[in-house]
Amino acid sequence: MNAILNIHRLGLLIRKELIEKYKILLIFLAIAVLIYLMAWSFCIILGIDSSADTRAIWTVSLLSFCCYLIPYIAYKNENRRIEGVFYGIAPVSALEKFISMLVLCMLLFPAVVTVLILSVDSLLTLLPLEHGYNGQMWPLIFSSESFISSIIHINLEISAEEATYIERIFDSISPLSLTPYTNMLLGQTLFIFLATLFRRHKIGFTLLTYCGVSFLISIAVIVTAILLINSIDKAGGITEEIFLRWTADAFKITSLVGTYIAPVIFLALSYLRIKKIQY
Repeated sequence: MNAILNIHRLGLLIRKELIEKYKILLIFLAIAVLIYLMAWSFCIILGIDSSADTRAIWTVSLLSFCCYLIPYIAYKNENRRIEGVFYGIAPVSALEKFISMLVLCMLLFPAVVTVLILSVDSLLTLLPLEHGYNGQMWPLIFSSESFISSIIHINLEISAEEATYIERIFDSISPLSLTPYTNMLLGQTLFIFLATLFRRHKIGFTLLTYCGVSFLISIAVIVTAILLINSIDKAGGITEEIFLRWTADAFKITSLVGTYIAPVIFLALSYLRIKKIQY
């Protein structure tokens, strides 16, 4: 067991990687805060009041972008043939390397950047300015129900009837829903796998892969929708209740696969990649 996982050796590895990578992590944190402060300054200059609901949506996007990018920034050389040789021959097991990567990318950095951004946001809401930020985002980031409610009601163009339909769909998948913060962590698993998969041009190949897969999924969805509409027309139409039930079922399946099944698969693939990589 000690040959595969030794807690003391794992702790030393995590400490070593933090010492090696803390500067780039601090720079990345500073960039995230500066982006947030720039958004706030635009609100002040343009005289815009930004509610917690509005900020929560794009703050989650900012946090997700930072967390999805960190595997490429922190581990850009570890799987390269020349630059990553010392990482490859390090006297630690593949499992310990894998756990250390998860600790850094999925635990430490997301926790620090999230607390930092939300703390800065809280301080900005306290400033006695005529315009700017108001309301606290902490409950929205760490509550699935509050965040979903903010998404439903943030768009003023949505009618009351449309909002009711959306609420019914979200109510049907609420047992599967996780907080935005948890979803962000699980979403990292894909990018951790791609960061370990590609040796060079990691971000470029990731974008190509993402766009290609998205294109194929879009084509599959369009073809399925056309076939479904044709079958409905032949059957004499469909009631609104049946349509809502089908939509809710589709969301349930998508949520189940994307939230629970896919992250496990990506984590397993990441570990196998680290274990099998040849330098």
